[in-house]
Amino acid sequence: MFMSCVSLRNAGRPRAGMWTAIVFLILTGLAFAPAGSHADVPAGYYDTVVTSTPLQLRTTLHAVIDDNLKIPYTSSSTDTWNVLELADQDPGNSANILDVYKNRSYLKFGGGTGPYNREHSWPNSYGFPDDGATNYPYTDCHHLFLSDVAYNSDRGNKPYGACVPGATERVTDYNDGMGGGSGVFPGNSNWFDSILWQTWNGRQGDVARAMFYMDVRYEGGTHSITGAAEPNLILTDNASLIVTTSSNASVAYMGMLSVLLKWNAADPVDDRERSRNDVVYSFQGNRNPFIDHPEWVNAIFLPSTGPTITAVADVPADQGGQLQLTWQRNSLDAAGSLVPITQYVIQRFTTTWIDVATQPANASASYSLAIPTPDIASPATPEPWSQYRVVAVETGGLTHLSAVVSGYSIDNLAPPTPVVSLDQSGVPWVISWVAPAIPDFSAACVYRGDVTGFVPGTPLQCDAGTSYLEYDTALHYYVVQFADTHGNLSSFSAEVSPDVTDVPDAGAALTAITRVYPNPFNPLTRVAFSLGEPGLVRIDLFAADGRFMRTLLDESRGAGAFEIVWDGTDDRGGRLASGPYFLRLQSNGQIDTRKLLLLK
Repeated sequence: MFMSCVSLRNAGRPRAGMWTAIVFLILTGLAFAPAGSHADVPAGYYDTVVTSTPLQLRTTLHAVIDDNLKIPYTSSSTDTWNVLELADQDPGNSANILDVYKNRSYLKFGGGTGPYNREHSWPNSYGFPDDGATNYPYTDCHHLFLSDVAYNSDRGNKPYGACVPGATERVTDYNDGMGGGSGVFPGNSNWFDSILWQTWNGRQGDVARAMFYMDVRYEGGTHSITGAAEPNLILTDNASLIVTTSSNASVAYMGMLSVLLKWNAADPVDDRERSRNDVVYSFQGNRNPFIDHPEWVNAIFLPSTGPTITAVADVPADQGGQLQLTWQRNSLDAAGSLVPITQYVIQRFTTTWIDVATQPANASASYSLAIPTPDIASPATPEPWSQYRVVAVETGGLTHLSAVVSGYSIDNLAPPTPVVSLDQSGVPWVISWVAPAIPDFSAACVYRGDVTGFVPGTPLQCDAGTSYLEYDTALHYYVVQFADTHGNLSSFSAEVSPDVTDVPDAGAALTAITRVYPNPFNPLTRVAFSLGEPGLVRIDLFAADGRFMRTLLDESRGAGAFEIVWDGTDDRGGRLASGPYFLRLQSNGQIDTRKLLLLK
């Protein structure tokens, strides 16, 4: 049964060192699974990877895939031939392999000289030409592929790149549902010139992701287990940097990066590539992360800028609850982008970041969107700052975050002007209005003055009610003002005042209680009165049932206007109970009475 999955040279059973890989394949089900099947990524394998920024992603990903086991290139025990004949097995025929460039199915021959050989997709002449016990990239099977011998020779060490019509064609066979045909550029063929090699479209993504793996896996330094020095392999578009090295080097380059990014996008990961990743992992102990997470390619190798928030401002002429957020696009949000931005998500921070609005991306240079916010300035919270950010979302789900900004909204709309009426058909008089139909109405405040056009000062009443009861039935003037919860005030209403008859001649003074204010009151009120002529004046206080409570004034005064203060106590200094009381003024045979209300 093993022999159907593992083609071994010179033996009828697996060589020493292969049992671990075979056990893995059995346990994962790959040994007996249909061609093209693959196992799930081992649980927890990428748990330590941090994707917050491109640098964090690269650094933490390198730490996961670093320090793999070195497979001997050629050996009497397990070597790269064994690994590759499993990894590149023909999905349609387990006795054959399917080569990377010609897409031809060859009978496995176990290594040595034959119609296919081992292709260093990152040419070993770029950084690691000398094989040995400490040369890890030379035998790293994530970038080694079985290839038709002639096609491998045609490719040589040419960097991967985009050729043009007129280049030399190397056709492919039709196998595994792909390849075949010739004569039309690019078709399903490989193409090359004296400088570049263009892999056929069915395997462009495979070799591209192998290159991305090599760039992240080999970043210089040493193997943490064996201490072997490792090169820093770097993908680039600068052809002048891509040069052969006569010996193993500390830094080497390969390309072309921009083309490889296009190939990665054009040829997505398939099950055959996932199965290959599983096989190599079973031998080397590390995976190609760009097969498991192809979205990480662009996060690392396609740097972008933005989005950048340029303004956060209150939306004018509303009752608050909206901010206008303006930002510049992410650089990937452009026509022809390899990795388009699909949308922008605006987030607000509470105890965590929550989505508050979404804007589809359309390659605009900038965007502006009104977003909802609960942060509305008010007297209680004059500056209710909250934090906001914009998230650019790629097609594959990868995100790019803007810097964080703060803002809050303002209620710009004052309540409408009250319309007030005065009903003086009985006592108390009723001053009334209709509450405004606004969601943030807070209070109606009533003001009283003794002359028309008075300047409002301390209100008689401020609450959410729709009326005020006036027990002081002397001639006064009234206005009402609305307030909302955010501190906005309406204009004052038009003045209302009682209808007045039998008005004395101009200049004549009245003997009367002219004003009690405030009324109702607590704890004290002022009693204003006038005398038309000099004489003894007495002001007494009575309970509602007629009981005498206290004399507030008993003395001679000249003609004119006066004012006294009552502190709500009786003639013994004790606090009186809340309720209605009456004042009676007597002077020169004239009497005036006024009702007042003590509140507690």
